[in-house]
Amino acid sequence: LKDGLELRRVSGDDVRALGLSGQGEEDVAQVENLLEGWCEKIDEFKKSFIINRPSKKPRLEGPKEEIEYWRVRAQKLSSITEVMKRKDCRYLVSVLSSFAKTTDQPKSETIQLIKRWNQIEMEAIETVNEAKDNLKYLSTLHRFIEPLYSGTVQSMIDTLPAL
Repeated sequence: LKDGLELRRVSGDDVRALGLSGQGEEDVAQVENLLEGWCEKIDEFKKSFIINRPSKKPRLEGPKEEIEYWRVRAQKLSSITEVMKRKDCRYLVSVLSSFAKTTDQPKSETIQLIKRWNQIEMEAIETVNEAKDNLKYLSTLHRFIEPLYSGTVQSMIDTLPAL
């Protein structure tokens, strides 16, 4: 995706090696480091566009600006959820989860990392749904908004009762 989130991919050979290696300490540490890096990258990506409204172009004023804001937000948030659904991401999280479940004394860092990943995923799904809902609602108002920008006074007056 243009301006979307990109996480380092894990090759199929690396994924198979991690799954077949018996999940030794080095393998688990490698997966933890990779997952931690992904979490950091996702957090940075969210901060880069959520804190400040994106404005590559001169800002529009009024309802069109709001529609554009929610459209861009939905697109960027969708890129997070799409990346998190990748097979390599899912597999590495499952490797860590199975390690935490099968080990007598799982490291609290491993458990916390899995919880962090799941929290990020849940927040991403919730925020993308919010953005899509807002965009859908605002889009239903588009036919009423357009005359405010380009219509005549009479067309504006005619549109107001329908609102």
